[in-house]
Amino acid sequence: MIWTALFLFISLSTSRNYAKVIESSNSEQDTVQMDSSAELSCGIWLAPSTIPGAGLGMYAGKAFSKGDFLQDVGDLVIPIVDIEEHAEAYSEEKWDFLWDEYTWNAENLHMNTEGSWTVNSASPGFGAAANSFLGIYNVEEYLPHVDMTGLHRAMDPGAGAFTPYYDRKSAAIRDIEVGEELFVSYGENWFESRSHFGPIPLFNELDTATDLARTFHRLCRDVNLSEDAQADLWGTFIQNSEFTDSRVFGAFSHNDVNEVKKLKTLSLKELRILQSTKTLDWLRLHGTCGDHIVAGPSTLRQAGHGGFASRDLPKGTVVSHLPLIHVTNRDRLLMYNMEADGNPDKDLGVLGKQLLLNYCFGHKDSSLLLCPYGPMTNYANHNVTSANVEIRWAD
Repeated sequence: MIWTALFLFISLSTSRNYAKVIESSNSEQDTVQMDSSAELSCGIWLAPSTIPGAGLGMYAGKAFSKGDFLQDVGDLVIPIVDIEEHAEAYSEEKWDFLWDEYTWNAENLHMNTEGSWTVNSASPGFGAAANSFLGIYNVEEYLPHVDMTGLHRAMDPGAGAFTPYYDRKSAAIRDIEVGEELFVSYGENWFESRSHFGPIPLFNELDTATDLARTFHRLCRDVNLSEDAQADLWGTFIQNSEFTDSRVFGAFSHNDVNEVKKLKTLSLKELRILQSTKTLDWLRLHGTCGDHIVAGPSTLRQAGHGGFASRDLPKGTVVSHLPLIHVTNRDRLLMYNMEADGNPDKDLGVLGKQLLLNYCFGHKDSSLLLCPYGPMTNYANHNVTSANVEIRWAD
């Protein structure tokens, strides 16, 4: 099995920073070549999301039945421990931590005992890469397992360098067709606490909106209203409605003048599933395979878990696509002697660093960190003498 040279292209122009790994047969050339994985069987794809402004999304490269796991081995989960308290010890200045948009409830993942105050669970694999559409979500994620790969916390230096939480699997909660975008549930509170996103429909709004559209069609039929009059009426009271905070009205596409006709035969759920489904040809053209890597105990004794090729990968294959989350100041990941807080006779002192630091890219002369996410992307380890993949940055 072969892992080969990769090219990493980074764009910071969208709300989700992302990087794309592209192969080139010549390390000096600037021309981007087509991804040779297009000819390989791929169960999961990463490609631009069908949700406007959501960056990348994940798609089914094959059909999944209800209950099927989408990965043989699940992703890592990294505890971020008491981040606010330690960040305030560094500086009281306001700090926006972009990872807050990507973390999961630590209590739900049985990880809340890691810290003294609060724990955030960074699930940088499937959990961070999949978007959420509550009305049609089709994937449920499970708890991670805890495994130190045989290392002893008191005797092995590598034990504190990697997260023991791994194998967080994802499963289909209904039958999923080829090409469907894969959606998880962020929960209603996630959207309700982010009013700047607008009236995003929650779990039941698509059903309520469908009932509204069917009532509209029934009333129009009862009074024998013409197609043009129906379009004008729908445009006036629904598409151009002043009820801008209504999640039911927000469930409709206000840019699709023909949507009301489509809802004569389809429910809004059925229509949104169709609209969030892409062909395999589209995925091959715009996406990157997301399941070339499978996890297992690393062959490096102190490295914990490692990433292995899940299939034979010809030279030139794009092994992984690396979207990125940026941390503007790496010193915000310092951890202090919080027992000295409020005691002038004791020095806070730096005790260590957040484990997340070990899963980010950085440079000694820069405060910026770039932390990759995406399925299985954090399993790859470092070995300079036997390296078989290479990361390259965009211009």
